[in-house]
Amino acid sequence: AAAAAGNGEPAPDYMAMLADAQKDVERVKTEGAENMKVLHEQMEKLRAEGSEARHARTQAAADMEFHRERYNRLVESSDASRQQTELLAQRNAALAREVTEHQKALQNAAHSRDAAEDETRRQMRVISGLEAEKALLTTAEARVSAELRALSETRTQL
Repeated sequence: AAAAAGNGEPAPDYMAMLADAQKDVERVKTEGAENMKVLHEQMEKLRAEGSEARHARTQAAADMEFHRERYNRLVESSDASRQQTELLAQRNAALAREVTEHQKALQNAAHSRDAAEDETRRQMRVISGLEAEKALLTTAEARVSAELRALSETRTQL
């Protein structure tokens, strides 16, 4: 400071610089905390949605298995029915219509399951992005803290 004063230049105001740096660090910490809070809330929401999507996928898979088993039972029944009388042949026609309906229901269940799986993958990509953003914020906060320590050490040395 004395050397700077000897040159006719005003001495840098290290205290003001430190105060400004501390304000910047506090602002970054506050923004980072707010961002982290928002990100955590979004991540929890996405996890809940992912859980719901997984539940829907599980339900769709169970429905599909139910319909598949029912379809298989109907096919077996239909094969045995062909060997019976004309009255049973009429019953077979009714069962064939039911089989068609179940096939449609099975296809609908498969489409629902596929949609749930697509949504789960999309949600996982969103979560990955949020986790990457969180890592960037953590790194930025550490960098600002290191700069603050360096400024503080410089002030202490002066």
